[in-house]
Amino acid sequence: MAKLNVTYPAVDVMVNGQAYRKVDRKAQAGDIVKALRDHMDIAEGAFYAVYADRDGDPVFKDDGGDERFVFLDHRDRYETFAPVSTPTPDETATTTFDGAQYRKVDRSAREGDVIVFTEAPRSYLTSGKAYVVDEIDFVGDAQITDDDGDDLDTAGLDFDVYEKVTEEAAQIIATPTVEYREVKRWAEKGERIRIINLHPNERHYEQGAEFTVNDVDGDGDVRVTAGELNRKLVVLSEYVVLEPLATAQPAKYSAGDYVKVTGNSVHHDYAEGSVVKITETQDNVYYGGQQFRAETADGKRGNWLVTNDVKPADEAAFEAAKAELQKPKPARLTVGDYAKVIGPNDNDNDYEIGTVVQIAEDWTRGHITFTRARKADGQLGNYIRDYQLEPATEAEFWEQRSPAEPERLTVGDYAKIATKEGGFLSGIVVGDVVQVVENPHEPDDRHFRVRNFNGRTGYADKKRGLTPATPEEVAQAQRKIAVGPFADGGFAQIVNANADNASPTAIQHPNAYVKVAVEPAGRVRALKLLDVSGGCTGYANADALRQITEAEYNAATQPKDPRDDFAKGDKVRLISGGETGGLCDYETGNVYTVLSPKSPHGNGKVQITGGGQPTGYALPEQLVKLTAEEAQEIAKWSAIGRKVGEFKRGDIVEAKRVMGGGDWIYGRVEDGPTPQGDDNYIGMGLRLHDGAYRAVTAEGAALIVPVEQRFDAQSAA
Repeated sequence: MAKLNVTYPAVDVMVNGQAYRKVDRKAQAGDIVKALRDHMDIAEGAFYAVYADRDGDPVFKDDGGDERFVFLDHRDRYETFAPVSTPTPDETATTTFDGAQYRKVDRSAREGDVIVFTEAPRSYLTSGKAYVVDEIDFVGDAQITDDDGDDLDTAGLDFDVYEKVTEEAAQIIATPTVEYREVKRWAEKGERIRIINLHPNERHYEQGAEFTVNDVDGDGDVRVTAGELNRKLVVLSEYVVLEPLATAQPAKYSAGDYVKVTGNSVHHDYAEGSVVKITETQDNVYYGGQQFRAETADGKRGNWLVTNDVKPADEAAFEAAKAELQKPKPARLTVGDYAKVIGPNDNDNDYEIGTVVQIAEDWTRGHITFTRARKADGQLGNYIRDYQLEPATEAEFWEQRSPAEPERLTVGDYAKIATKEGGFLSGIVVGDVVQVVENPHEPDDRHFRVRNFNGRTGYADKKRGLTPATPEEVAQAQRKIAVGPFADGGFAQIVNANADNASPTAIQHPNAYVKVAVEPAGRVRALKLLDVSGGCTGYANADALRQITEAEYNAATQPKDPRDDFAKGDKVRLISGGETGGLCDYETGNVYTVLSPKSPHGNGKVQITGGGQPTGYALPEQLVKLTAEEAQEIAKWSAIGRKVGEFKRGDIVEAKRVMGGGDWIYGRVEDGPTPQGDDNYIGMGLRLHDGAYRAVTAEGAALIVPVEQRFDAQSAA
């Protein structure tokens, strides 16, 4: 197994006596990574050692022994922990390049930084020389220009990273008694921040810019002065806080104190910006001197916090947070909702204030939710924030769109239902994308006949019922039908696969049970079908499948233990293996009782009883379970001390004559039962009530009264 055994002294991770601490950079050889969620052969919460492969790329071995790459864009899957060593004075903490001052930082390289190789790893590189980072590739590796003027990918190479220092920051660095650190937390008014993750659409400042915070928005976003803008918005994901270390004198906290959470250097589960009440403290030589657990405003008890991630607060702030939780919260707008743009437009979005839009996309980055919306003209706008919107109605949205002129729509065109008024549209709702399938031209006919992608047909008013649909809207409607109930994946059985809705490989697996995954938009089929081993069984749309539960899928695909067909107390017939190992004194053909469907000895056998030994052990295929009727018949014969079909002289029976048409007669057994040679049957002789003697077959004969229960048994004997 590739997982590492770790211990947690305070807030660090300890592996084989070496301490590791979480860092905000790409993993490199010598680090360890923590898995944030389960993958194939990777366990959530497990740690793995990182090393360099033969190409110099950082990799680790999963639980199956396979190499896994650690890319920069995998930060949602892994956290990086670097070895902790005793700090020593660094004479190369700053450097000068092209007349500008740079300082060494412990993070991954970014575009615009310079890097320095302590020992040049290539002949076309120089030790101690500064190289500008031209760009960062898609896996997070710095790209530079080497001494020969060629592009060089630094993947797998060891180097130091230096960032450009602003004039004000340079003055701070030049003062040996003042130091600071980058902290990823919510900034407070008056604190200094640095841009480390510039938004791609930002045009008012650059990567590495530093500002003093003028005001805060309450969700981690801040307002700064940038050029002529006095309240320029900087979102939480873009910046880090610059904390002067010389003034950072951590307070000593006790149980009952109140603190405000300002950072998350130890992966705790408290919300940044929240006020909590300390319930338990411990000393910690790292992270400011203490670690403690606390109670949140909603009464929950979180995990460990550290001194560096908090600042003092008071009971009033804690009680105010509790009161705020009691207030009803408005529901957040989600995809498909309608909203009115209320402004302010402080992020250069392209929506007009006062217009009503429909939410088309939303995604969260850190604590920030971004939204894209569709305008009334069908165009998709850029990103807008929740606080710039308020709920609106579908009717307000459609009122902004002009109804289609009748002559603009013809048979085959696609349109959206603008209103159901004046039409007959059972099963079709406002906003549905439909296709015009008939356009009657009678003078008094005022309807288009339309059909939606579910196959429902109806009649829409020609003048006001429809508005033309954009190609994008048509594609979205088609995809919604193609995905069906599998938007979040799931399980299904292939039941209706054909050339119109499935790939050839899916058609070749009728009735197969599969896992379902959604394919990216634009693919021929919307769903990918996976077999029990994870292999691809083909592609299909939802109408080729029957949705099933996970339990139904597991029951159909997991191997079945044949012993599950037996239960304790079942009557079974031993059909083979009698008088062999495990079945001594148990005869083939006899009936026994199941003592345990699964032998306690783990030998894959069924434990039975009723033979010469207290227990016997038979394979499932050596046994046949008797029906309830068979078991009842055996019980009746056992009650008189006989096996089934064991007739005795003097019994009164009903049996079939061997001669004379094969009719059924009653009589007293006088001879037999006896095998009848070449005729291959068991015969008996009956004495009838009139004294006649007849030959009958024992097969199918019914016992009416056993000899032991006859009142005239003595005379019969």
